[in-house]
Formats: sequence, structure tokens, C-alpha cells
Amino acid sequence: MSFFNKLTSAFAKKEQKQAINTTYEEPKKQIIVKPEPPEPKEAMPTWELTELTAFNIQGVYKCKNFECEQGYRYLKYLVPNPPDVANCPFCGKPMIHEKLIDDYYRFTNAVLGMGSGNQEGFEVAKRTWNIFVRYYKAINNDVWKLEIPVLDYIFDITSKISFPEVTKEVNRDFPCLNLERYPQETILYISRLLQTSTSFLYECVSTEPQKQVDLVKELEGRLSPILEEMQEVTGINHPNYSDGKYYFYVWRKFGIVKCERQGRYNMIRIS
Repeated sequence: MSFFNKLTSAFAKKEQKQAINTTYEEPKKQIIVKPEPPEPKEAMPTWELTELTAFNIQGVYKCKNFECEQGYRYLKYLVPNPPDVANCPFCGKPMIHEKLIDDYYRFTNAVLGMGSGNQEGFEVAKRTWNIFVRYYKAINNDVWKLEIPVLDYIFDITSKISFPEVTKEVNRDFPCLNLERYPQETILYISRLLQTSTSFLYECVSTEPQKQVDLVKELEGRLSPILEEMQEVTGINHPNYSDGKYYFYVWRKFGIVKCERQGRYNMIRIS
């Protein structure tokens, strides 16, 4: 074999070897084993029949539809934070949360049991106001025709002492309520009574005690025009708004004035 042929043969073998070394190999496919889906769990029941007790009132409702399959039976709503109103799972009629009903009557009776014009009663009334508003909305009553003890207590105090946070809350909710015995103008007159009575107090500040009888006479004279107009517009005429002695009683209960006896007279110290 000639030298040229040997050289050509060597190059051919080298190229053949390089071609073998660069042959493309497909990557091996990875087999993924998918886990089997878990067996479906049975859905937890949302409602169950129950009995109403003092210890089993949270989440309990009563359907008051005579035609309902479970009418006038207590049902427990098995969800956290049950709403004030829920629809009956059998007939779809709205039901009121028994806890809300219980809170409304319990706190209203507590307000009625409190002595008038004191701080403890006012604290209960403040807490009860939100409960009343929720109850009013829950029963979906077009017109509330009854007296509202919690509102009477709040108006009684806030016509004599300024509590901006309470007044703000009542003024926010009041337009949304249709209260037969409390026209919308009532809050305006309560505000005017507050302004007049507190202005009178500031004017009477003195280092010396003053006769209560004289202060009462002066205060009642200032309140009289407002009360006459209030009665004409709203129909409200309550002695807690017109009795000057009662104003000083409330102020004394809240520590705004001090009362002391000197001979025949009650003396008021305003400082």
C-alpha cells in the first residue's frame, strides 16, 4: 500500500471514531408515580336539632314557621361566629339567634334595674345600645312602637354631661332606626339641653358654695324654652329633662359638683 493510501485510510478511521463518539443519545425518561387521591370525606353537617338551655344558647335558632318541617324546633348552627339572622335550612325563613334575643332582654332588664342618673347604669346602657341596634335590625320591624330604656338612659345622661364617643355612636345609628316615640329631631334637642346646662355650670363656677334653690331656679328658667319646643315637636315631656334638682343630682353622682348642708339649705360647690 502506498504512503498516500495509508494516510487516507488513517484519516477515515479517525473521522469514523469521532462520529461514533458524538452520536446523540436521548436522555432516559423519568417515570413519576402519582399518589392515589385520598378517599372523599363525608361533609360535616351544618345544622342539628337541639334543646335550648342556658349552657347551649350559642348558635341556636328557632324556626317560627308553622308550615315548616321542623317548625318551632330549636336548631343549632354548627359554624363559628354564627350571625344574628340565619335562614332555616328546611323552609328558608329567617331566624334570629337566640343568644341575641337573650342578650337584648337581659341587658334591657339590667338597665331598668339600675338607679337613674348614675355611672354604673350609664355603663350598662352604653353596652346595651349596640345590642338593641342589632336586635332591631334582626327582627326587621318597620316601626318600633315601644319605649327603649337604654336610649332613655343615654339621653338622660348626655343631656347633662358630654360624652362625645357615646353621642357619636348614637347619632350614627339613629337615622337608620324608625322609632315611633323618638323622632329624629330628639337628638337635636338633647344636644341643645346639653349646651345650655353645661354653659350654665361654667358660669356658676365659684370658690364659694351657692344655694341650690337659687341655682335650680336659674337653670330651669334657661331650659324652659327648649323643653316647650321639644314637647311641641317630638311629644317628649319627661321630668328628667325639666327638673333642675335632678340635673344637680346627676352632676353630683358623676363628681362634677359637690353638695353640702348648711342650716336649712343645700349648698352647691362648683369648682
